[in-house]
Amino acid sequence: TFSQLCVFNYDTKNVEVRYAPWYIQDEPRFAFRGLMLDTSRHYLPVDVIKQVIDSMSFSKLNVLHWHIIDEQSFPLEIPSYPNLWKGSYSKSERYTVEDARYIVSYAKKRG
Repeated sequence: TFSQLCVFNYDTKNVEVRYAPWYIQDEPRFAFRGLMLDTSRHYLPVDVIKQVIDSMSFSKLNVLHWHIIDEQSFPLEIPSYPNLWKGSYSKSERYTVEDARYIVSYAKKRG
């Protein structure tokens, strides 16, 4: 909400906050606002997933459904079942446990 009130002035090269002070009463219409990433069928690198999460934060989306595995592909490392991720489309299209933990942590920090 605050970023929507800021305007960049190209002449002065400053960000301006106009017409202050304000009283802002802002609440979402729905408790859950989100999207789904289907990386089981369409692999996305971790950096791209981070960009999606950053965009979600800016757009006030608060739920990420990460569809990471499916019958067609199993790109997630499960240490207790090491052969499962052999079901990924390729060795370069896999997520390690560390990748998954990092993505979840990254998303939590952004709401």
